[in-house]
Order: sequence, then structure tokens, then C-alpha cells
Amino acid sequence: VTTEIAPGYGPILRTARRVTDPAGRDLGFVLADLEVGRLLEQGGITDFDAQEQPVLIDRDQDRLLYHPSASLVGEKIEGAVPGFATAYARTATGEGTLQYVAADSEWLVAYANLPKVHWTFALLSPLSPSVVEVRRAGLLNLGFILAAVVVSLALGPIIIGRVTASIRRVT
Repeated sequence: VTTEIAPGYGPILRTARRVTDPAGRDLGFVLADLEVGRLLEQGGITDFDAQEQPVLIDRDQDRLLYHPSASLVGEKIEGAVPGFATAYARTATGEGTLQYVAADSEWLVAYANLPKVHWTFALLSPLSPSVVEVRRAGLLNLGFILAAVVVSLALGPIIIGRVTASIRRVT
């Protein structure tokens, strides 16, 4: 698969496939030019934030087939998208979401595999600072709750012992 930019159309994926008969004999080739923008539109994927990065990855070669930055098209995953290579290894099948850290920022990834063509479509989105703060506050609250539970479990038997001792003295 090669990628070109056609004037007036945007990024184009060019792919060639061998055509064979049922006996396996070569009949020829089919060459197809696919406009990436149209593919994304057909998938209902058209409205991205400025920071979101839709990417199309060739799983056979681990190279970018599409990236908003045309200079990264054709590059290996490891060099093109820092920090994403380890998360990408977990996207081998199906679809889903995951997180990864790159250069002191956290990213969310929503991905779907296209098994017939061995491609993966992924949308990379940075976590907003407000989400990070909410998560941090949630973890802090969880810590306070766990500390309160531990203190109550430690003090519970002592308080129960004192109350029962005073009741035994009265009776």
C-alpha cells in the first residue's frame, strides 16, 4: 500500500490485489485508489477536535497509512507516534479502548481492526487536564475512604470492648 495526496481529494490509499480463479491460477491484478476522507465519512468519522489524531495502520508492516500530518504517512509506528508502540501491541484483535503515556501526557485510544485488509483504525485523543484532575481527586477521595475504614476497623474492637465492660459492671 502506498499513500499519495491527490490535488482536490486529499490522501489516497493505493492498493493492488492479485486475482486468482478457484484453482489458484493467476488471472491478474486489481488496482484501487481509495480516498481516505471518503472512507472516514462512510464510517461516520468526520468531526475531530484539533488535538485528536485519526490514524490508519498497516498491521503487516506496522506503518502509518494515514495520519493528519502527511509527513508521518508511511513511517513506522515506533518513530511516528511516540509512546504508542507498546499500546499498539495490545490492539491486535477486535476493537476497544486503551490508554498510554507519552512525554508527560496521557492519551486515550479507540481502535478497530479491519481483519480482511490487515489494517487498524485508531483515534488518538489526549486526556484533558480537567479529566486528569478529576481522576486525581477521585484517587485522593478513595485513599481517605480506605484510611477511614482501616481506622474504624482498628478502633471498633477497642470501643466495643469498653462499652461491653461498662455494661458488665452495671449488671
